Formats: sequence, C-alpha cells, structure tokens
Amino acid sequence: MAVVRLRIIAPERPDARIEAVQAAVIDEARRLGVDAAVIDDVPGTDDGDEVYLVVPEEFFARTRCPVDAVLERSTRIVGLVLAPGGTPGFEAAAAQAAFCRSVLALREKDVAALSERHPDARLLELGYTPTWDAWGGMESERETSFLLAGPLSAKAGEALARVAPYTWAEQWRAHFVPDDTLRSRRVHALEGGALVEALARSRVLVDLDDSPSDSIDPCTAVMAMINGAVIVSERRHGPRWAQDGEHWLGLAEGDIAELLAGLVNAEELGPMRRAARELVMSRPFSEGVRGLIRFAADALDDPRPVVVSDVPAAAREEEGVPGGWSTRIGADELSGAATRRIEGRLLSITRTLDRLQRGLDIDDPSPVTTTQTPSYAGASPRVSVIVSLYNYRDVVCEALDSVTLSVGIAYEILVQDDGSTDGSFEVVRQWADAHPDVPVLLVRRELNQGLSATRNDLAARARAPYLFSLDADNGVFPSCLARLAGALDADPGAAFAYSLIANRHEGRYVSLSSVLSWDPARLRRGNYIDAMAMLRKEAVEALGSWNTAMLFGWEDFELWARIAESGGHAAFVPQALSWYRQTSTSMLMGSRIDEFSLWNQVRAAAPRLMADREPPESDAPRAPEG
Repeated sequence: MAVVRLRIIAPERPDARIEAVQAAVIDEARRLGVDAAVIDDVPGTDDGDEVYLVVPEEFFARTRCPVDAVLERSTRIVGLVLAPGGTPGFEAAAAQAAFCRSVLALREKDVAALSERHPDARLLELGYTPTWDAWGGMESERETSFLLAGPLSAKAGEALARVAPYTWAEQWRAHFVPDDTLRSRRVHALEGGALVEALARSRVLVDLDDSPSDSIDPCTAVMAMINGAVIVSERRHGPRWAQDGEHWLGLAEGDIAELLAGLVNAEELGPMRRAARELVMSRPFSEGVRGLIRFAADALDDPRPVVVSDVPAAAREEEGVPGGWSTRIGADELSGAATRRIEGRLLSITRTLDRLQRGLDIDDPSPVTTTQTPSYAGASPRVSVIVSLYNYRDVVCEALDSVTLSVGIAYEILVQDDGSTDGSFEVVRQWADAHPDVPVLLVRRELNQGLSATRNDLAARARAPYLFSLDADNGVFPSCLARLAGALDADPGAAFAYSLIANRHEGRYVSLSSVLSWDPARLRRGNYIDAMAMLRKEAVEALGSWNTAMLFGWEDFELWARIAESGGHAAFVPQALSWYRQTSTSMLMGSRIDEFSLWNQVRAAAPRLMADREPPESDAPRAPEG
C-alpha cells in the first residue's frame, strides 16, 4: 500500500460545519501516523503522492486552481459530500464530484444517491473523536436546559413560543439560520467548535428541522452524543446504530411544545446521556478515517483516469447583501409619497388645532402633569423601563403587571401618556395607586408629540444606566430584565441587547420574532430587530437618541442603522424573554404607504451601511451572546 500524504483543502473563511469535520479527519489521520496537513487550495504543482480531500460544494465554487490542473489531479482527489440529500447543496456537490476519483458521504441514503452518478461512492462512518469532546464525561451541572440550532421554520417558532412562558427561569438557546447560504451560516449559525462547546453545556438538543431528510444531521448527532446533550426529535431519527428510547428520544409529531418544559429536568435523561456517550465511544472515528486512508492509497496505487463530461460550472456564491430599499420610482411609490405627505400635513394641522383650542401658541410647551409612587424617590434602579402610552387603556395594565413579576434586578417604571383620548392616563394612575411598592413615575403630556419624542423625554428622566423600551400592549417574562442587563454587563461595548420574542395572537403563542443575531449587513434588507430591547443610556444619548422625524415603527430601525453606521453592535440573547401582542392591524402597516421615503431617511442616517456594496462591519466577528 502506497504511503499517503493527505492534504485537506480548507479555503479561507470556511463554513464552520465543514471546518469541524475537516479538523476531526486531520486529527485522526495524524493519530494514525499519516502525513496530514490543511492547505487552502490545490497547488499548481505537487510531488504526485498527495491525495486531496475536498468538500465539493465548497471547493469547486472557491478554488483558484484552473480546471486543467484539477483534472490533472482528479485521480487523487477524494470528495466529501456533507450537504444532505434532497437539497440544492447536495445536487451541486453530486455534479461537481465528477471531478473526484472517489466520493464520500455521511448518510447511507446519500451514498446510494451518489452511486447513481459516481462509480465509487462510499460511506464515511462518523464516531467518537477527541476533537469533538468538550465534555470529557465528567458529571456536572449543565447551565443550558435545551439547545436548538438549525433552519428557521414555522414549526420551531411556534413550539418555542409556546414553551417560553413556562421556561423563563431556565436558560435555553435557539440559534436559527434564515437560509442555507455560506454568509448566513457564518454569521448566524451555531456550528463547528462553537456548537461542540454549547452541547457540552446543554442537557437537551432539540431537533425541529423540517428539511426533506428523515435523519438528524450525522455530525450534529455524534457531537451531541459525545458531549452529553440528549437528542430529542419530533420527526427525524438519530444515527442508524443508536436506539430510540435508549440513546436518543423520539416524540410523536405535535408533542414537542407540551413536553419540552418537563424534559429539561427529567431524571431519565441522565442514564440516556451516559448510554449515548458509551455507545459513540465504542465506535471510534479513527476506523472511518483508517478506511479513508486505505482507499486514498488505492488511488495512488491504481491511478485510473476520471472521465468528466457535461459538468456544470460551480456557482460562485455572492456574499454581499443587496439593499432592500426601493430601486425605482414607479406609480405606487409616487402615490404612496403623496399620501404620506398629505397624512403628515393633516397630523401637523391636528396638533396645531389642539394647541389653539387649549389657548397655546405654536412654540408654547405642552402642559405636563407628573405623579409618582411612594417608593419612587428612594429607588436605585439598574434598569429604567420606559413606556410610551397613547390610547392603550385596555391593555397597558397587563404590560405593567408583567414588569412587576421581574426577578433578580432593581428597576423603575417610567410611563408617559402622549395625549391619550381614551382615559389611559387615569387607568395607569389607578394602577400606580394600587402598587405603592413599585417605583413608578407617571407623566401626562396634554399634547400628542409622537413615539420618538416621548421616548426621548422618558430617557431624559431615566435614572438607570440601562433603558428597556416596552410598548404599552406588550410584556416581559420575569427573567427578561435581568438577562438582558447581564448581556450588557458581559459586553461593555454593546449599545443594546435584545432577545427572541414570543408573538401572541388572541391569547395564544404562535411564533417568534427578533430571531437572528446582530448582523449590520442584514439591516440593508430591512429591520429584523424589534423595539423591545434594552439600550445602554449613554450610547443612545451619544447618537442623539430617537429620530423624531421617523414614524410608523421605523424609529427603531433607523436607530439600529445609526448604531451600525457608528461601528457599534448589539448583544443577542437567543431565548424568548418577552412577548408581543399581534393584532389584525399594526403600526407597521402604515409604513407600507411610503417605504420609498422612509428608506431614504434610513439611507441618509447610515450612508456607509446602506451604500450599494457590502459594508465593512459585516465582516467583523459576531458580538458575544448573553
């Protein structure tokens, strides 16, 4: 058998999940005494005794090596297909694998599919490797109740929203990826070494993937079993060599939301955790790598030519994020802009008439009334919860009640009524009278001035270093304020912190929002972070606070864009810590009247971020997560 020099091709800025597999292969190869190294591309010349292991879906889209040079070495190129069958990535990889002498896959079904198109398709059996072992097998308390990492789906969103009210005292993490592009995975996914570390701290790995595959990703499954995170899946099965109920837990479809809260502390998870680890340790990955080395040697001993014909060129993935603003002015945009201007003038006339009816000149300040609870003066809050109130008398008390259930942090509640006409101020005053032990400052401004100006007034009155923006019709779970403040404490450079939000419709939790981690470039498509966030007061003041020219829910988007423009970032807590009331109408509906004008205002506030190119901030490392 020929002596193999194994060269694993890992381009710059690789996909983390691919990098993790490559790292395990090279570590095991070296433990077997093989000359193995990582290089970033197939070299222009070599000694003829190198065998190259490539991931087709990554390599052929990014190689700088000419096709002729690849064909020259094709008898010594082994392809490792990691994309699951039935996906576009798998189809692309299967086509490009025609350039490879042999091709490997991690699932038997994928090997069968590849065999229909390739003469030498084989299974690479994963198993225990120290490279993926961040636990070590020593029993200890696991800080994360459950972990979910995968594609964003309606099923996963609904299940986690439903479980959120019952698991606020626990710490759990949900990391979603909006699409399967390289850029999205690198920015948002929890994969590779970061996934291994997270699994070692988690009691349960929840699988709610609705992809075509009927089995859990082999890499993720083996990593979980090595690191003691018990796999719980609603639809898909674990490794074919593991038993449901003994090494992983399968649930009937529809059960996950009801059972998850109980599963995180279930006593039976301990034996299942240990059984899964013992099983995977009995199946060392070194055996799979040993087989890889054998047929790599076969490739050197028997350099059969690889016949390539009609192979489509690999699509080079664009990593830039296009802007989401209107790129042309058509009839709809012109009509919307005209409607928006008329609406603005009517609002201005209404406010002027209101002043005149009260005997005020245009420049006279609005009459202001303030009241406070007995406990307000002596409070020393770490968080000021600021609530802008305008005609929410029927729901504002529920929002305030949710704050009073907060644990682990000192807070104050600042409410400013912005000229409500439905008696909202009196409702809150009665609520404050009934809660004398809650530090509350209630402000009544007779003349309506808008959301941004009201928030600015409240921020100026706030005594705490952190501001939590709470709309009067939403609410928080008890751990929300403490967890977000902890995220800001842990990341002193973060301008604000935010979490997942459970959306509630007619009393039922139905979905999640604010699901993606901080990504300045994604703001180019539009806002994806809700206003319900905790802001560092000094950071907001340094930026000039909320822009009073922005309306219809774009106030926060414009502020996030200015933060990104200034080089700032946000801390993301991947757990649902608050809830949002969905109704048949929304303030965001009004913004659709004239998106063109609103986008132009955002572009003016963040010209570099919104320029017609990828902004430099998007290449920065992710901010720490709470």
